[in-house]
Amino acid sequence: MAEYAASPQENTLEAYLVHLQHCPSLAELKNVKNLGSYSSKQAAYNKAAGLYDPVDYCPKCFTR
Repeated sequence: MAEYAASPQENTLEAYLVHLQHCPSLAELKNVKNLGSYSSKQAAYNKAAGLYDPVDYCPKCFTR
């Protein structure tokens, strides 16, 4: 299982991004929330969506 985190998008405090814990951008971000370990990115996304609205995937961690 992978570790995930969520953070506000850089240009807004209203939208949050789901990151893998090893994302290089996490070191420079504030207000990072640890989401925990999940077996899929969708499970981590669902957890974040229960806490924040709107939520999206970090473009540095995940490709579509």
